[in-house]
Amino acid sequence: MNIKKVDDKPRLIHTKEKTKLHVKAAQETKINGDIEPCAFIYYSDSNIREKTLLEAYRSPLFNNQPWNENMLRPCPVLDNPGRLKEVVEKAGAKSTDYQNLESAKEFSDKCVETAEKWVPVADRLWQETKERKAGGCAACGR
Repeated sequence: MNIKKVDDKPRLIHTKEKTKLHVKAAQETKINGDIEPCAFIYYSDSNIREKTLLEAYRSPLFNNQPWNENMLRPCPVLDNPGRLKEVVEKAGAKSTDYQNLESAKEFSDKCVETAEKWVPVADRLWQETKERKAGGCAACGR
């Protein structure tokens, strides 16, 4: 793992596959240590100073992934309305956006209209992909 720096502050911990978690910086020179499931989801039930990374990964906020069987709908906010609210409540997570405190429901509700438009498209594309894999390539017969 390595730590990516943004404005000389540690922000994201990456592996070769994808971003696994986000460590919150509370002030310009201090790291708060709240561990978030994504750099765009400002809720945490774990702090790097209080839990190991393994304990954080096992917490309810992280242990609900994937959010959907359709891998074209990976986000609990944009792709799966209501999922973030459920998991934040289950985990007892708190908002870490200290400048704009809002509930997970308030945050998620902002994305419902867009999510509802994306769901049928993503589901159709996902189904077509599954069918192509099961039946082989229509163009070459493999």
